[in-house]
Amino acid sequence: MDFKSLDEFKKHTICQELNILSEMFLRIIAFIDFANVDHWFDGDLYNLDGKVLTAGQRVVIDIEKLKNFLYYFTDDVRFYYGHDPTNTGSLAFNSTAKHIFGQYRVFTKRIQKIRHNLTPADSVSNTRSIYRDDQGDMF
Repeated sequence: MDFKSLDEFKKHTICQELNILSEMFLRIIAFIDFANVDHWFDGDLYNLDGKVLTAGQRVVIDIEKLKNFLYYFTDDVRFYYGHDPTNTGSLAFNSTAKHIFGQYRVFTKRIQKIRHNLTPADSVSNTRSIYRDDQGDMF
């Protein structure tokens, strides 16, 4: 097989390795829920080079490299990540994602913080049912 560029060779190799044959799929779209992706490596003890991670270190996903990899075998990529308007880091991350994936390829929704355990004061103003178990009162 004759390849005109390194990217063409990469695309062919990745599709072959993943067993994605063009005649099997007319169109492939990837939907990334990054809150899940971001935790893929949480339990890892080693980095990608096989070196032991020290306390507080973790493997992180480079979203630009993730996007580039996905475009070797997809026609389109959509990116979702919740945002916390009180956290400037959250807003900056979504801004970076929009820069990388494109303004209309990134979808966000405000993160809802739900408390599961109630204080006695909360139960007075609560309009929902309260359930009690050995860990306390819950909605």
